[in-house]
Amino acid sequence: TAGAYPGCQLLVAVEDKVIWHKAYGKQGYEAKAPDINLQSMYDIASVTKIAASTLLAMQQHTKGKFNLDQTIGSYIPEVVGNSPFAALKIREIIAHQAGLTPWIPFYKRTLTDGSWKSSIYQKAASDDFPLEVAKGMYIHKNYKDSMYAQILRSEIGPKKYVYSDLCYYFTQPILEKIIGESQASYLRRNIYLPLGLGRILYQPLKQFSDQQIVPTEDDQAYRKQLLRGYVHDPGAAMLGGVAGHAGIFSNAWSLAHIMQLFLNKGHMAGQRFFSEATYTEFTKQQYPANRRGAGFDRPTASGGGTCDVLASQASFGHSGFTGTLAWADPKNKVIFIFLSNRVHPNQDNWKLRDLNIRTDLQHVVYEALAKRGR
Repeated sequence: TAGAYPGCQLLVAVEDKVIWHKAYGKQGYEAKAPDINLQSMYDIASVTKIAASTLLAMQQHTKGKFNLDQTIGSYIPEVVGNSPFAALKIREIIAHQAGLTPWIPFYKRTLTDGSWKSSIYQKAASDDFPLEVAKGMYIHKNYKDSMYAQILRSEIGPKKYVYSDLCYYFTQPILEKIIGESQASYLRRNIYLPLGLGRILYQPLKQFSDQQIVPTEDDQAYRKQLLRGYVHDPGAAMLGGVAGHAGIFSNAWSLAHIMQLFLNKGHMAGQRFFSEATYTEFTKQQYPANRRGAGFDRPTASGGGTCDVLASQASFGHSGFTGTLAWADPKNKVIFIFLSNRVHPNQDNWKLRDLNIRTDLQHVVYEALAKRGR
């Protein structure tokens, strides 16, 4: 009713049991917009960082193929060359401790007076323009090189906590080199589908009708269309919708199972996806005066932050720009999933944050747990 978002999904699990799983509202504000149901899929934005990239990194870490204390340059010299970025350690970048620029608006260089440059975009797919950015919008196959050139020209600041999307522009080529294929196909075949999770994936329009996917922004600045099934993040879109920092679409049910896999320390459905030692290494605080784990967000030292103040210091998760939150608490055995499209129709609507909706909902869960314990 306040206009913070048109609809949402909420899932709460306690001690491996789903105790609350409901859908609210509609896909958009217009009267004829479809109702949200439990199958509706949301663009989970930066929750991709844990539900895809960190999960994949943990699996490869357990196999001995992904070392947090190796440098970027030791894995992908073909990307970073002898630039200062080559010396950064993976642990530093995925704990947001490497001094990377928070983000780069790559798309701005591809526009002239607000219109797409014809050397960079075409309206139909071809051999030279194979990557789909949005409906009727395909980017040149080599433009990724320009994006990486921009990253490598950016300044590296002091080694202190500064949240940056750029970390995952490095983990993606590292992980894809290790696995020998796209993150998208590997995760779906080796982790999501073996867990029975069909509704968590990159590029959902390849599998589902757009009516099953909740729209995000009506993006007139860049893509000139309402985004539905195409990733909201412009940088991820320019990579064809598969990126380390964004691109996953999911419903609450599928995402909750990924968080349960983390709580289970890698074991689920009779399969082991990563070791307990890997779980401990990634979910712990990595650096003093930086609350982050390796890939995971964590509570501030005084409690709260991205999560509610009652979440334990052992808890971890991530939020997403589109209006999402996934959080797991091993001490209290709680999983909390909130999915919305607060960026619809405009990303400048910050009521979800300003009204503390996600953390207030989480607070109710912890209060209920406390009452149960009396």
